[in-house]
Amino acid sequence: EDLLFQRASELARLERVPRIYISANSGARIGLAEELKFLYNIAWNDPNDVEKGIHYLYLTPEDHARVSNMNCVRTEVVNDDGETRYRIVDIIG
Repeated sequence: EDLLFQRASELARLERVPRIYISANSGARIGLAEELKFLYNIAWNDPNDVEKGIHYLYLTPEDHARVSNMNCVRTEVVNDDGETRYRIVDIIG
């Protein structure tokens, strides 16, 4: 498992593909609520240089409205460059 992650990380850097690292306790499995898999967006620290990393993950107001009653995500409203966004604080499930 460690070697697989190392190789995947090396390839991501080589190909300049952004990746998100999620860690959990040893032996634990972590999932992502199916409702969110294709909805979240990324706010980059520098949109012109994604290698500088992720500032936060967020939902648009429309997508937030779609999942707000499903109890699968906790968010906080932020205003970024005049755009209302729902910054993801917790993903449940």
